[in-house]
Amino acid sequence: MTTTLGRTGIVHDLPEADYHRDLTTLSSTGARILATRTPAEYRHEQQNGRPPKREFDFGHLVHRIILGAGADIVTIDAADWRTKAAKEQRDQAYAEGKTPVLEKDHRRAERIVEAFRDHPTAAGLITNGTPEASVYWSDAWSGVACRGRIDWLRPDVAVDVKTTASSSPAAFAKSVAEYGYHQQAAWYLDGLHACGWEGRDFVFVVVSTTPPFLPFVVRLDDAAITRGRELNAKALERYAECRLTGLWPGHGDTIHTISLPAWAA
Repeated sequence: MTTTLGRTGIVHDLPEADYHRDLTTLSSTGARILATRTPAEYRHEQQNGRPPKREFDFGHLVHRIILGAGADIVTIDAADWRTKAAKEQRDQAYAEGKTPVLEKDHRRAERIVEAFRDHPTAAGLITNGTPEASVYWSDAWSGVACRGRIDWLRPDVAVDVKTTASSSPAAFAKSVAEYGYHQQAAWYLDGLHACGWEGRDFVFVVVSTTPPFLPFVVRLDDAAITRGRELNAKALERYAECRLTGLWPGHGDTIHTISLPAWAA
């Protein structure tokens, strides 16, 4: 176990680039990698960043319109990315730390946000609060310095906005399991409470990226949050050990005997 005690508190108006540039604290994304993959993969991503993905870019665009904060968006007036001019503008935007999107994608995002604004519960949650609240705390057991960034923070509820192709809350459950959103929810709740936040609720405002762009609001049950906390504890233990030893192992040097997946057996 190692101690990396740092600052504790909620920081507003911190530029997104400054938040992501921090290599001294463990984020929810990092915890999800450490819990389900290897320390070596976490270390590589920490040092090199994640490569841009178009689906992430579109999500950043929707976030920006809904929250009024987040990534800087550059709209490219092109039909697609196949032309040299479009590629050059896209690459320039990435080089400047901005998110490039096509004009047609911007129009689609506007339709998605219009559906969101017509949903009284979803739209009502993005009121009476603050966008992009950065949270810093030290894990009580491991002493690891942690951070999180809440899409929308209110006194009573923390809100995370997700874009998804899922068409229903039940279908979204697969995304929760696949992308570790239950870990994220537990991470943010524990971090906020470590900072003295008195709210108790965490919800996902989910906006569908497929017509008719139906939005919905999801709250994870207690079992999902508990499982998220278990995975976070595993990640924190791994992170503390790696920081202590200076070693970030991969899959080991043994020969792995594997079986066919159940569906192929």
